[in-house]
Amino acid sequence: MDTLAVFPLDLHTIFNLLGRISIPLAHDDKSQDGIDVLSQYMRACHTLFKTPAQSEPAALVRAVRAYQGVLCWLHGHPQGDISDLAWRNAPNRLRPGASLSIFLAIQGVLKDLPTSPPPQIDISASRRASLVPWPGLAIVVIAIELQAQDHELNFTGWQQTSPGHIVRRLAI
Repeated sequence: MDTLAVFPLDLHTIFNLLGRISIPLAHDDKSQDGIDVLSQYMRACHTLFKTPAQSEPAALVRAVRAYQGVLCWLHGHPQGDISDLAWRNAPNRLRPGASLSIFLAIQGVLKDLPTSPPPQIDISASRRASLVPWPGLAIVVIAIELQAQDHELNFTGWQQTSPGHIVRRLAI
């Protein structure tokens, strides 16, 4: 597979951030912060793409948090607004690129959600025989919930289970 086709960078967001920092860079400390969050995001994406399968869950969490940092900076919210994220029941082994697929799904939603208050993201995996069609496969459930419950969320591939709460299942 062509690596450029699956690389997780959100180029629109990157160019938006660069446009906001290019002129005032020399005179504005906030612009320097933008460079910092952008470099963290790009490094996290690079690490996620290059990590061996055994360390992908940790790399996935770092990439999502770095992307949330970029969005917080773009919308003028403090970095403390980034939600806690953990991957419960992470499998010991993943098929190559599984975390990348999960990251792309989460990134596709986060860029269109309000950043304050931050959405709660919960990722869990299950190997229960009733859910998994063949051995060695796990079903990952990604749940994203907004603090404000009055949002109608409509994203391709995601199911809204209650107001402000969406879920997506991926086989890894």
